[in-house]
Amino acid sequence: MSIIQSYRENVNRLGMFFPADEDKALQGCNLSACAGPPFGESMSFLLYPQGRVQSEKPNVSNSDNVCHVDNCLEQDSETVPTGLDGFNSTNCDSVDMTGICKDFDNYIKQLEDSQKLFAHIKNEKKGLEALCMIDRVSGSRYFPEGRAKIRRKIQKRIKKQKERGIYLVFTVDTKKYNQVEAWDNIWENFKLWRDAINAYRKRHMGARWCLRYVAVLEQHKSGYPHLNVFFPGLRVLIKKEDFHKIDEWWKMGSVYTDRERKPESACSYVLKYISKMEGWSKECFAILWHYGIRLWNMSFNFYNEKKPSGWVLVDIYKSISLEHLASHFGVKVDSLGDIRFVLINSS
Repeated sequence: MSIIQSYRENVNRLGMFFPADEDKALQGCNLSACAGPPFGESMSFLLYPQGRVQSEKPNVSNSDNVCHVDNCLEQDSETVPTGLDGFNSTNCDSVDMTGICKDFDNYIKQLEDSQKLFAHIKNEKKGLEALCMIDRVSGSRYFPEGRAKIRRKIQKRIKKQKERGIYLVFTVDTKKYNQVEAWDNIWENFKLWRDAINAYRKRHMGARWCLRYVAVLEQHKSGYPHLNVFFPGLRVLIKKEDFHKIDEWWKMGSVYTDRERKPESACSYVLKYISKMEGWSKECFAILWHYGIRLWNMSFNFYNEKKPSGWVLVDIYKSISLEHLASHFGVKVDSLGDIRFVLINSS
């Protein structure tokens, strides 16, 4: 049994819910949405519903010198759209956007009302123990807290080396596609475009390798998606006489090129567009959620090697009292909400 399966089975026993399918964001990049066990892939553990821990009262300190623990799970809902009268959706034709938005609101409310768990974790190599709260809101890309967490993970996992390159913006023809179709089909069409240009470069330019790229979605003011693509280190994308093929291969609209930008890293390129999500509309978030659309995709050679965190789970608590925190862990707080990540022992 995998770590993820083990985690889900044990957490399901504690009353948390897991929708059916994983976010498609994970298919292209394992950072755009968190859908794994909260303490690293190398962890093995057993969970006890009541929680049994023997611990003396150690000193309490902040975790500034300890890596952040991945403490949330975000996946897509299996709910079927039902419709909501009075919602005026732009250019979505027969798609029931009212139902999608209603289900998205219900999903957000589920996240906000979902039960918080408290995990006791240990890092034997560093001689540390800690308590952290498992909160699904702080792991969701649909909340500011979740996007902040995604940015932290990106800064750790994606290389920061700056390179010059070629920038493209893929737009969608609003006369060919309605808003929902545009979001749902943009990645599939980009893959077809990418396959076409890679085949061309191998056949006509002697390229030995496929293009390295970073591609990120952005919401245009019209509500349609733009796909921003950066090819780091690339000086020539295609022969001048065949430049028109760039648009021909992109069946959804037009492609705009920009070669005058300053050198940029894959890390900063993704961070820039993740930050822009603060201005996205609820309607676009609902489409993103309903169809399980990834936020970005990139070549895997831009990733830093993922190192095991060293943290293992000792126990997990479905509920915990302030008195129990003080007596068993030596942690004194005014509210359970104050426990995000706190060291309970260091040697």
